[in-house]
Amino acid sequence: MQLPATSPGISVAKPLTDISRRQGTSPRVPSALVFLLMIAAGVRLALWAGFVGHPLTIVDEQSYNGLALQLLKTGEYGVAPGKLTSLRPPLYPAFVAAVYWVAGTENYQAVRLCQAVISVLTGCLVFLLGKTLLSSRAALVLAAMFLFYPSLLGANNLLLTECLFTALLIGGVLAIVRAMQEQSFLFLGIAAV
Repeated sequence: MQLPATSPGISVAKPLTDISRRQGTSPRVPSALVFLLMIAAGVRLALWAGFVGHPLTIVDEQSYNGLALQLLKTGEYGVAPGKLTSLRPPLYPAFVAAVYWVAGTENYQAVRLCQAVISVLTGCLVFLLGKTLLSSRAALVLAAMFLFYPSLLGANNLLLTECLFTALLIGGVLAIVRAMQEQSFLFLGIAAV
């Protein structure tokens, strides 16, 4: 399905394939990006190793952990059995509970490792967004800025929403841009999810 045609005077960007051809870039992932992602993964693994045995010291981390434990143990989204809450959005505690279900209850290192992977994948989304809107070179710079921004590197090792929701935000923006370029309801649906 395609979106309806735009009104006169309103221009929609060309599809990604047209932009790639016009700028003379290859649709392949540049080797510089692969190198950048490998370095970023290495930095995240080093930081992850430094957090072994590190307790949850931030009140928000403790709150998300408690919600995840309640989801895992009782199937309820609450601070205690029968005490439901709406204080925090439910997606992140559900993510933590899913990691606990696979890797073991209160396995903070497993959550931190998953967040490190999500962070590297978000760097790929940043690259794709930059390449779609600008150029491969600009996209590489944007991805490097994202992948090595100190606050974001630190956030990967905290049980906080930032890592997951940054990935969802960038993915949603990329889907909206692609929906506009390709006039596709499919990408609008992806953005909505």
